[in-house]
Amino acid sequence: METILSDEVGIEFALLGKFRARARYRPVYARMDERLFPVAAQGIAAISLEGRDVSAEAVLGNTPSAAARQALELLALTLAIRNHARSDADALDLFVDFPSASGTGLRLAVDMLQDLANERHQQISVFVSSADTDSVEHLRHCGIRIGLVARLDDPMLSETIGAVKPDTIRMEGDWLERAAKSDALAALLGRFVTSCHEVGAQVMVADVDGRAKTLAALGIEADYLAGDALGVALPAGAVMDLSPLAVSGLTVPNVVPFARRSRLG
Repeated sequence: METILSDEVGIEFALLGKFRARARYRPVYARMDERLFPVAAQGIAAISLEGRDVSAEAVLGNTPSAAARQALELLALTLAIRNHARSDADALDLFVDFPSASGTGLRLAVDMLQDLANERHQQISVFVSSADTDSVEHLRHCGIRIGLVARLDDPMLSETIGAVKPDTIRMEGDWLERAAKSDALAALLGRFVTSCHEVGAQVMVADVDGRAKTLAALGIEADYLAGDALGVALPAGAVMDLSPLAVSGLTVPNVVPFARRSRLG
Protein backbone atom coordinates (compact mmCIF):
# COMPACT_ATOMS: atom_id res chain seq x y z
CA MET A 1 0.00 0.00 0.00
CA GLU A 2 1.43 3.34 -1.03
CA THR A 3 1.45 6.52 1.03
CA ILE A 4 1.18 9.81 -0.86
CA LEU A 5 2.94 12.74 0.78
CA SER A 6 3.86 16.25 -0.28
CA ASP A 7 7.07 18.21 0.21
CA GLU A 8 7.44 21.76 1.49
CA VAL A 9 6.36 23.30 -1.84
CA GLY A 10 3.37 21.03 -2.38
CA ILE A 11 4.88 18.53 -4.82
CA GLU A 12 3.42 15.11 -4.15
CA PHE A 13 5.30 11.82 -4.13
CA ALA A 14 4.53 8.30 -2.99
CA LEU A 15 6.26 5.90 -0.64
CA LEU A 16 6.00 2.23 -1.55
CA GLY A 17 7.81 0.51 1.27
CA LYS A 18 11.49 1.26 0.69
CA PHE A 19 10.80 2.72 -2.77
CA ARG A 20 9.78 6.25 -3.72
CA ALA A 21 7.70 7.25 -6.74
CA ARG A 22 7.58 10.68 -8.33
CA ALA A 23 6.05 12.14 -11.45
CA ARG A 24 8.38 13.32 -14.18
CA TYR A 25 7.51 15.30 -17.26
CA ARG A 26 9.17 14.91 -20.63
CA PRO A 27 8.64 17.48 -23.38
CA VAL A 28 6.83 16.30 -26.49
CA TYR A 29 7.78 18.12 -29.70
CA ALA A 30 5.99 18.85 -32.95
CA ARG A 31 7.74 19.99 -36.11
CA MET A 32 6.88 23.40 -37.49
CA ASP A 33 8.96 24.38 -40.50
CA GLU A 34 12.61 23.84 -39.53
CA ARG A 35 12.15 23.71 -35.77
CA LEU A 36 10.72 21.36 -33.20
CA PHE A 37 8.47 23.11 -30.69
CA PRO A 38 7.42 21.66 -27.32
CA VAL A 39 3.64 21.29 -27.44
CA ALA A 40 2.96 18.81 -24.64
CA ALA A 41 4.46 17.09 -21.64
CA GLN A 42 4.41 13.33 -21.21
CA GLY A 43 3.75 12.49 -17.57
CA ILE A 44 5.59 9.37 -16.46
CA ALA A 45 6.36 7.75 -13.11
CA ALA A 46 9.91 7.42 -11.86
CA ILE A 47 10.62 4.93 -9.09
CA SER A 48 13.78 5.19 -7.05
CA LEU A 49 15.55 3.30 -4.30
CA GLU A 50 18.05 5.22 -2.19
CA GLY A 51 18.20 7.92 -4.87
CA ARG A 52 18.75 5.57 -7.81
CA ASP A 53 16.14 4.92 -10.50
CA VAL A 54 14.82 1.38 -10.65
CA SER A 55 12.32 -0.38 -12.89
CA ALA A 56 8.72 -1.09 -12.02
CA GLU A 57 9.65 -4.76 -11.77
CA ALA A 58 11.84 -3.93 -8.77
CA VAL A 59 8.66 -2.96 -6.94
CA LEU A 60 6.31 -5.54 -8.45
CA GLY A 61 8.61 -8.54 -8.40
CA ASN A 62 9.17 -11.11 -11.13
CA THR A 63 5.58 -12.38 -11.22
CA PRO A 64 3.37 -9.40 -10.41
CA SER A 65 -0.36 -9.82 -10.06
CA ALA A 66 -2.63 -7.91 -12.39
CA ALA A 67 -4.01 -6.00 -9.40
CA ALA A 68 -0.53 -4.89 -8.29
CA ARG A 69 0.37 -3.68 -11.78
CA GLN A 70 -2.93 -1.84 -12.13
CA ALA A 71 -2.40 -0.16 -8.75
CA LEU A 72 1.04 1.05 -9.82
CA GLU A 73 -0.33 2.36 -13.13
CA LEU A 74 -3.10 4.20 -11.27
CA LEU A 75 -0.52 5.70 -8.90
CA ALA A 76 1.53 6.93 -11.87
CA LEU A 77 -1.55 8.63 -13.32
CA THR A 78 -2.44 10.16 -9.95
CA LEU A 79 1.00 11.70 -9.47
CA ALA A 80 1.16 12.97 -13.06
CA ILE A 81 -2.20 14.71 -12.69
CA ARG A 82 -1.63 16.18 -9.24
CA ASN A 83 1.80 17.60 -9.99
CA HIS A 84 1.32 18.93 -13.53
CA ALA A 85 0.36 22.40 -12.32
CA ARG A 86 3.59 22.54 -10.27
CA SER A 87 5.87 21.60 -13.14
CA ASP A 88 7.61 23.84 -15.65
CA ALA A 89 5.43 22.15 -18.26
CA ASP A 90 2.16 23.36 -16.74
CA ALA A 91 1.41 25.55 -19.78
CA LEU A 92 1.77 22.59 -22.15
CA ASP A 93 -0.82 19.96 -22.99
CA LEU A 94 -0.54 16.78 -20.93
CA PHE A 95 -0.04 13.24 -22.28
CA VAL A 96 -0.67 10.42 -19.78
CA ASP A 97 -1.21 6.67 -19.91
CA PHE A 98 -4.56 5.27 -18.81
CA PRO A 99 -4.25 2.42 -16.31
CA SER A 100 -5.49 -1.04 -17.18
CA ALA A 101 -7.77 -0.80 -14.15
CA SER A 102 -11.28 -2.02 -13.50
CA GLY A 103 -13.99 -1.38 -10.95
CA THR A 104 -13.13 1.25 -8.35
CA GLY A 105 -9.70 1.95 -9.86
CA LEU A 106 -11.23 2.59 -13.26
CA ARG A 107 -13.84 4.97 -11.87
CA LEU A 108 -11.17 6.83 -9.87
CA ALA A 109 -8.99 7.27 -12.97
CA VAL A 110 -11.90 8.58 -15.03
CA ASP A 111 -13.00 10.95 -12.25
CA MET A 112 -9.49 12.39 -11.84
CA LEU A 113 -9.16 13.01 -15.55
CA GLN A 114 -12.61 14.57 -15.76
CA ASP A 115 -11.80 16.91 -12.86
CA LEU A 116 -8.52 17.89 -14.49
CA ALA A 117 -10.23 18.54 -17.81
CA ASN A 118 -12.72 20.82 -16.05
CA GLU A 119 -10.00 22.76 -14.21
CA ARG A 120 -7.37 23.27 -16.90
CA HIS A 121 -7.38 25.02 -20.25
CA GLN A 122 -4.66 22.72 -21.59
CA GLN A 123 -5.60 19.73 -23.71
CA ILE A 124 -5.30 16.29 -22.11
CA SER A 125 -4.46 13.21 -24.16
CA VAL A 126 -4.98 9.83 -22.51
CA PHE A 127 -3.28 6.80 -24.04
CA VAL A 128 -5.12 3.49 -23.80
CA SER A 129 -3.81 0.07 -24.76
CA SER A 130 -7.06 -1.71 -25.58
CA ALA A 131 -10.43 -1.08 -27.16
CA ASP A 132 -12.40 -0.51 -23.94
CA THR A 133 -14.96 1.57 -25.77
CA ASP A 134 -17.04 2.48 -22.70
CA SER A 135 -14.09 4.19 -20.99
CA VAL A 136 -12.93 5.73 -24.25
CA GLU A 137 -16.30 7.26 -25.06
CA HIS A 138 -16.73 8.59 -21.52
CA LEU A 139 -13.32 10.25 -21.60
CA ARG A 140 -13.95 11.66 -25.05
CA HIS A 141 -17.29 13.05 -23.86
CA CYS A 142 -15.35 14.92 -21.14
CA GLY A 143 -13.30 16.68 -23.83
CA ILE A 144 -10.25 14.45 -23.40
CA ARG A 145 -8.35 13.38 -26.51
CA ILE A 146 -7.75 9.65 -26.90
CA GLY A 147 -4.39 8.13 -27.70
CA LEU A 148 -3.69 4.49 -28.53
CA VAL A 149 -0.54 2.63 -27.52
CA ALA A 150 0.11 0.61 -30.65
CA ARG A 151 2.33 -2.41 -31.13
CA LEU A 152 2.76 -2.67 -34.86
CA ASP A 153 3.07 -6.47 -34.81
CA ASP A 154 -0.36 -6.81 -33.19
CA PRO A 155 -2.55 -8.70 -35.70
CA MET A 156 -5.62 -6.91 -34.30
CA LEU A 157 -4.16 -3.41 -34.59
CA SER A 158 -6.37 -2.31 -37.49
CA GLU A 159 -9.49 -3.48 -35.65
CA THR A 160 -8.39 -1.72 -32.46
CA ILE A 161 -7.74 1.53 -34.33
CA GLY A 162 -11.18 1.24 -35.90
CA ALA A 163 -12.85 0.65 -32.52
CA VAL A 164 -10.97 3.31 -30.54
CA LYS A 165 -10.79 5.95 -33.29
CA PRO A 166 -7.76 7.53 -31.59
CA ASP A 167 -6.66 11.12 -32.02
CA THR A 168 -3.03 10.02 -31.59
CA ILE A 169 -1.27 6.69 -32.05
CA ARG A 170 1.94 6.08 -30.10
CA MET A 171 4.28 3.54 -31.65
CA GLU A 172 5.70 1.09 -29.11
CA GLY A 173 8.65 -1.24 -29.43
CA ASP A 174 11.99 -1.02 -31.21
CA TRP A 175 10.55 -0.11 -34.61
CA LEU A 176 12.22 3.27 -34.78
CA GLU A 177 15.62 1.81 -33.94
CA ARG A 178 15.18 -0.83 -36.63
CA ALA A 179 13.96 1.77 -39.14
CA ALA A 180 17.15 3.75 -38.55
CA LYS A 181 19.04 0.73 -39.94
CA SER A 182 16.67 -0.27 -42.74
CA ASP A 183 15.42 1.96 -45.55
CA ALA A 184 12.75 -0.62 -46.39
CA LEU A 185 11.35 -0.60 -42.86
CA ALA A 186 11.56 3.19 -42.71
CA ALA A 187 9.47 3.35 -45.89
CA LEU A 188 6.97 0.91 -44.35
CA LEU A 189 6.66 3.03 -41.21
CA GLY A 190 6.22 6.10 -43.38
CA ARG A 191 3.26 4.40 -45.07
CA PHE A 192 1.86 3.50 -41.65
CA VAL A 193 2.04 7.17 -40.62
CA THR A 194 0.27 8.14 -43.84
CA SER A 195 -2.47 5.57 -43.22
CA CYS A 196 -2.95 6.96 -39.70
CA HIS A 197 -3.30 10.46 -41.10
CA GLU A 198 -5.92 9.19 -43.54
CA VAL A 199 -8.14 8.07 -40.63
CA GLY A 200 -7.60 11.32 -38.73
CA ALA A 201 -4.94 10.15 -36.27
CA GLN A 202 -1.55 11.68 -35.57
CA VAL A 203 1.49 9.56 -34.72
CA MET A 204 3.83 9.84 -31.75
CA VAL A 205 7.23 8.24 -31.18
CA ALA A 206 8.42 8.41 -27.59
CA ASP A 207 11.76 6.58 -27.63
CA VAL A 208 13.94 9.12 -29.46
CA ASP A 209 17.18 8.58 -27.59
CA GLY A 210 19.83 9.13 -30.23
CA ARG A 211 20.67 10.95 -33.44
CA ALA A 212 19.84 8.03 -35.74
CA LYS A 213 16.41 7.51 -34.20
CA THR A 214 15.70 11.24 -34.32
CA LEU A 215 16.46 11.33 -38.03
CA ALA A 216 14.31 8.22 -38.54
CA ALA A 217 11.40 9.86 -36.69
CA LEU A 218 11.73 12.97 -38.83
CA GLY A 219 12.03 10.83 -41.95
CA ILE A 220 8.75 9.00 -41.37
CA GLU A 221 7.13 12.37 -40.57
CA ALA A 222 5.91 11.46 -37.09
CA ASP A 223 3.74 14.24 -35.68
CA TYR A 224 5.03 14.09 -32.10
CA LEU A 225 8.54 13.25 -30.92
CA ALA A 226 9.77 12.66 -27.38
CA GLY A 227 12.84 11.08 -25.85
CA ASP A 228 16.09 11.76 -24.05
CA ALA A 229 17.78 13.01 -27.23
CA LEU A 230 15.34 15.91 -27.33
CA GLY A 231 14.51 16.54 -23.69
CA VAL A 232 14.89 14.38 -20.58
CA ALA A 233 12.06 13.74 -18.16
CA LEU A 234 12.34 15.99 -15.11
CA PRO A 235 10.42 16.04 -11.82
CA ALA A 236 7.91 18.72 -10.93
CA GLY A 237 9.76 21.72 -9.57
CA ALA A 238 12.80 21.26 -11.82
CA VAL A 239 13.67 23.86 -14.44
CA MET A 240 12.85 22.57 -17.93
CA ASP A 241 14.40 23.88 -21.12
CA LEU A 242 11.38 24.38 -23.37
CA SER A 243 13.09 26.34 -26.11
CA PRO A 244 12.55 25.17 -29.70
CA LEU A 245 15.03 22.78 -31.29
CA ALA A 246 16.58 23.55 -34.66
CA VAL A 247 16.12 20.64 -37.05
CA SER A 248 19.37 21.61 -38.79
CA GLY A 249 21.23 20.92 -35.56
CA LEU A 250 20.19 17.29 -35.64
CA THR A 251 22.77 16.47 -38.32
CA VAL A 252 25.75 18.06 -36.56
CA PRO A 253 28.39 15.53 -35.40
CA ASN A 254 28.28 14.54 -31.75
CA VAL A 255 30.59 17.15 -30.27
CA VAL A 256 28.33 18.48 -27.51
CA PRO A 257 25.33 16.82 -25.85
CA PHE A 258 22.68 16.12 -28.45
CA ALA A 259 19.69 18.11 -27.17
CA ARG A 260 21.91 21.06 -26.31
CA ARG A 261 23.55 20.98 -29.74
CA SER A 262 20.20 21.09 -31.52
CA ARG A 263 19.41 24.34 -29.71
CA LEU A 264 22.64 26.07 -30.66
CA GLY A 265 21.36 27.07 -34.08
